[in-house]
Amino acid sequence: MYFIRMHALKQQLRDRTLTDREALPYYLILTVAISIMPLMSRPFSELRLVLALFGTAISVLGVIYAYDQNGGRTGYDFIQKSVTLGWVLGIRMMALLIPMAIVMGLLKDSLGQSAHETSWVDIFFISAFTVFYYLRLGKHLKDTNKPDVEQRFTVCPDLPRGGTAS
Repeated sequence: MYFIRMHALKQQLRDRTLTDREALPYYLILTVAISIMPLMSRPFSELRLVLALFGTAISVLGVIYAYDQNGGRTGYDFIQKSVTLGWVLGIRMMALLIPMAIVMGLLKDSLGQSAHETSWVDIFFISAFTVFYYLRLGKHLKDTNKPDVEQRFTVCPDLPRGGTAS
């Protein structure tokens, strides 16, 4: 991995010789950096630390799971597919996130907790949401590695399924 000097890295990118396996640590570090963001908000709390630790663990395991679902070392375009599919998946999951946030707010209110404080309710819901996200991302990545069976049969609709023209 390159941390300071990046001439060789840029050359690999220019030559398209950087493998998904070589790029994976960069993606994992980015994921960890995003996962520890709850620690940046003030005031510091132990529950924000727990949330950051859970988020980091789930995200690292999720990226590794997604990498494996993409085909592992034999997969291709992992980061490109993860970012593009992940963005679309994130937008689609907003339909789940909005009602979940309402339920989370009502639950915290019924427990007498402030909406602005991190609680075990937050940790549970955010962790569950993140696990679900990576499971779905892995499924979508896996789908990109196999041919669409229905598409194969619509190319030549006159041929019987599984047969050949005689």
